[in-house]
Amino acid sequence: MQKKCGYVSIVGKPNVGKSTLINKIAEEKVSIVTHKAQTTRQNVRFVKNTKNSQIIFTDTPGVEASVKSTLCKHLNKNSQISTFDADLIVFITTVSSWNTNDEVVLNNIKRAKIPAILVINKTDRLKNQNEILPIINNLKEKHDFVDILAISALKESSMNSFLNVIEKHLPEQEPLFTTDSQTEPDDSFVISERIRESLLKNLHQEIPYESTVQVEKIEDLDHIKKIHVVIWVNTEGQKRIVIGKGGEVLKNIGKSSRIDLEKYFSRKIHLALWVKIKSSWWENQNFIDKTKI
Repeated sequence: MQKKCGYVSIVGKPNVGKSTLINKIAEEKVSIVTHKAQTTRQNVRFVKNTKNSQIIFTDTPGVEASVKSTLCKHLNKNSQISTFDADLIVFITTVSSWNTNDEVVLNNIKRAKIPAILVINKTDRLKNQNEILPIINNLKEKHDFVDILAISALKESSMNSFLNVIEKHLPEQEPLFTTDSQTEPDDSFVISERIRESLLKNLHQEIPYESTVQVEKIEDLDHIKKIHVVIWVNTEGQKRIVIGKGGEVLKNIGKSSRIDLEKYFSRKIHLALWVKIKSSWWENQNFIDKTKI
């Protein structure tokens, strides 16, 4: 039987479960996940090989229409480019809300004229599962989706049925990557993402959104990996908060990041963190490009 293979972009507004779904499919942490919106800032690629297909997934930043910063425009553009580059789009929304951000994503899909599957996530939040029927009936009027699925990415024990639906709509062609390929991200990306996840989990209010992480140097020695990282924040006050009294907050961020990275790289990690100030960095396109946000 002819194998199927294709690029599948997972798109949607912030915090609908795109990264959770990717990690469930991968059965490992590919994208960082927190409860905060726009946790994902870069397109993250993962290759899933099944018996009959090779699916090249791309997790994208959540589309946020109301925020007009240079960074947000940059993230929205990344998501839109991924939409136009796919063979199939997986559009994720939730059972609880449909808003302007959903409409922006849907308009991108319509302009791309690429087949799209609608996935209604977080069905575990419904008190009565019969409530999903009117939600499906309402959303299927918005676009000619090739399929509509209702799932709970957090609760699903298996992704097989979801993958089977995707396979139906992929082009017939041989795999584009070797069967054992997972298109691994480079070390700098993994390190910056894991540290940023720790920032998001350890800090509150606007600080995680007004901070970013830049890997300055990686040294691979015989028995240890030495990593030098700068955490950029917006103000002196934010710098003091990130460092904490006696450096306690920064120590906690460093410790949780180091443990996570040691599991990922399967080796000892020495992690050196510095906190520096770059006012309104999210409006500076050169800085965004330089730090590879």
